[in-house]
Amino acid sequence: MKPLLDLAPFLVFLAVTLSTDIYKGTMALMASLLVLIAFYRLRFGEWHRMHLVAAGITLVLGGMTIYFHDANFIKLKPTILFAGFAVVLLGSQFVGEKTIVERVAGNAISLPPVVWRKVNVAWVIFYAACAVLNLYVAHMYSDKVWAIFKFGGLTVLPLLFAAAHAPFLSPYLNDSTQDKGTT
Repeated sequence: MKPLLDLAPFLVFLAVTLSTDIYKGTMALMASLLVLIAFYRLRFGEWHRMHLVAAGITLVLGGMTIYFHDANFIKLKPTILFAGFAVVLLGSQFVGEKTIVERVAGNAISLPPVVWRKVNVAWVIFYAACAVLNLYVAHMYSDKVWAIFKFGGLTVLPLLFAAAHAPFLSPYLNDSTQDKGTT
């Protein structure tokens, strides 16, 4: 249920943008993110950090989009988020014993540290590429095409990229005796 809830503001944004324009879609996105945050707090008793970050960026860039009547501000949001992910993941290569990818997925899969670092770097490159790709689509195509790309492309691409890891990680998935410290 939570993944569907998380997508709701973006579905609202897409529907309103496609039926009217990106400015009304931006207002709907801002409102629906605030509703989502309130719902999580009331229903689950928690402040979802990612929602707070996304809402903060959306309220600032969405507010600028509405105030200046310039869609380029809201179109920067995915680039800022993806670039931020890339920087944080890259930083985790050098700070601490484990990368962020290992901290997040380490309980689900056992990999040697060198493999975790390679997977982390792959995600850094992926998120940096998504940031650039978003800029390209945002500036080369219409608002409505960008909205479809934002929801469809930028939602599906991380899932496809994660699935693309399967052939490389499969030797580690089947061996339950694999020691995390070996290569």
